[in-house]
Amino acid sequence: MSARPTWLSVLQFFVKESETDVFENDLEEMHQLARKQPGYIWGHYSRSLVDGRYFVISEWESYVDMKKWEHQPRHEEIGETNESRYVARRDMQNRKFIPWYKPGAERKSWTG
Repeated sequence: MSARPTWLSVLQFFVKESETDVFENDLEEMHQLARKQPGYIWGHYSRSLVDGRYFVISEWESYVDMKKWEHQPRHEEIGETNESRYVARRDMQNRKFIPWYKPGAERKSWTG
């Protein structure tokens, strides 16, 4: 019997320098809220020392749980509020939802 994959959400944000304090407060609020959501396993956010972009990575038990979090009302509200804080033409980018198997778990064949 193969192990069931979990799902990773990988996001990056380019935020105006003048808006970083408010954005970081919102990130912390979202992190605390996410921890209470069904299917949440872990999450981490950080800022790149190279170019200042923010990365948010979280792991979920299922795609459905991850999508429910995406549409949680407070999460959506904060996302809409932050749109004006992003650098023009460099807003939230490379949003990816990735099935992920823990190291050592039997993996599904992607070609067969």
